[in-house]
Amino acid sequence: MKLRASLFWTAVSTLLLLAAARARAQQVYDDLSAQPEGVIRFRSVTPSSRYNLAHRRYASTVVWGTLSLPRHGHAPYPAMVIAHGSAGVQEKDAQRWVPLLNRMGIATFAVDSFKPRSISRSDDDQSVLDQSANDADALSALKLLASDPRIDASRIGVMGFSRGGIVALETAIEPFRQGVIDNGLRFAAHIAFYPGCGLRYWRTPSPLTGAPIMMALAENDDYVPPRACIAYADAMKQAGQDVELHVYAGAYHDFDNTVSYLQRGAMVQTSRRCADREVDPVNWKYKLLASGETFSDYPAFAAKLGSCAVRDRVTIGSNAGAAREAERDVQAFLRRVFKL
Repeated sequence: MKLRASLFWTAVSTLLLLAAARARAQQVYDDLSAQPEGVIRFRSVTPSSRYNLAHRRYASTVVWGTLSLPRHGHAPYPAMVIAHGSAGVQEKDAQRWVPLLNRMGIATFAVDSFKPRSISRSDDDQSVLDQSANDADALSALKLLASDPRIDASRIGVMGFSRGGIVALETAIEPFRQGVIDNGLRFAAHIAFYPGCGLRYWRTPSPLTGAPIMMALAENDDYVPPRACIAYADAMKQAGQDVELHVYAGAYHDFDNTVSYLQRGAMVQTSRRCADREVDPVNWKYKLLASGETFSDYPAFAAKLGSCAVRDRVTIGSNAGAAREAERDVQAFLRRVFKL
């Protein structure tokens, strides 16, 4: 009888532990005062455009990210939000960048903008989720991390790859930041790996928050050619923005992948045939950079551009040498900005 009772209470305890674990997994955190780690569900929003992001026209949603803390050093730690690309969260995030940053004494929060919205990837069709939703997730993650007593709210940065690289750039745009954040909280550093810069949000005076920016571009990138980002960096520098620009020789898109591969002729949706264009994110005026032609309403601007984003063949692949060089550049940039 005693054995049966013991087995019964063991089974009950196991069920209670499993139920508690499931409850924690489903918990949605509005702040991190409880100091959890691992996968954390939190509230964000899903705008349908950058305009709607800036004007707070959006629906609430729940997304999640994985929080990893350094195993050495002392809290409060600096932190980096990691924004994924069109293929979703990749192994390289956990295998390369999370360990590297954690070894530096920097916490990481790798956000998944796709799976919570039942999306697997967007490289075939970027319209499955507007870019502004990824921006909003990163800014919502910034708010969440700033509530964690283990994190230094004045030293939270964002790092992204391809579509996530655009997140790293666009979260430095003040009207977009204000679309999510009510106070003066901002990212302290922005690191953009091979982003698309053919569409840039810019005006005079600068619409940026002023936090330092690093761009990591691939010389041979034919998915999002680096030319437009180089021109964008020049415009920012002329306005007094702190920008580091690195172009890695012989590298293709996704050069920091930890899997050794080179894929020629990959079919993706690319905007490389689109004319370079500029949007004023305050007055919402639109310009074609080559001609200087301006538009005051978006439909006319869109009609002028036409269907320039098409599925086309590109080359993507890893480059171990360029990745190691980029690691060193990221470390140097963050040591400078975070004063490590």
